[in-house]
Amino acid sequence: MGRWDATEILSGAAGRQAAPAGGVKASDRLRTNGLKLAGASKDHCPLLLFRLGLSIPLVVFTSNLLAKLMDRYPAIICVGAAILGKVGGGMIMTDRLVEEVFQPPRWLTHAVEGWLALGVILVAFGWRRTRRSANH
Repeated sequence: MGRWDATEILSGAAGRQAAPAGGVKASDRLRTNGLKLAGASKDHCPLLLFRLGLSIPLVVFTSNLLAKLMDRYPAIICVGAAILGKVGGGMIMTDRLVEEVFQPPRWLTHAVEGWLALGVILVAFGWRRTRRSANH
C-alpha cells in the first residue's frame, strides 16, 4: 500500500465536509480561548492583548504542524480515525436513551467502541482502495 497524505484525504468527499468543519471548530476554539483569556485578564488590557497575541499563533502553528506530521507519518490518520470511532461508540452506548432502554453491560460498551474504531479504519482503507482502482 502506498503512503497516505493529508491532501489525498482532504480532496475526497469526506475532506470537503471535514475542512469547513475543521475551520468552524478552529474559529470556535479561538473564540472560546479568547473568552477564557478575557476572563482571566480581569480588565487588564495589556495582559489580554499579550495572551491573545500568544495563543492565536500557537493554534495556527500547531494545526500546520499536525498536517505536516500526518503527511510524514500516515499512521496518525489511522489513530485519529480509530479515536473518532471509539468516541462515537462511547457516545452511542452511554446515551441516556440507550442506557435506559437497553441497559448495556460495560463489556458491550467497550466492544462497540472497539468495533467502531476498527470499522472506521476498515471503511477508510476500502474507500481508498476503490478510489485508487477507479483512477487507474
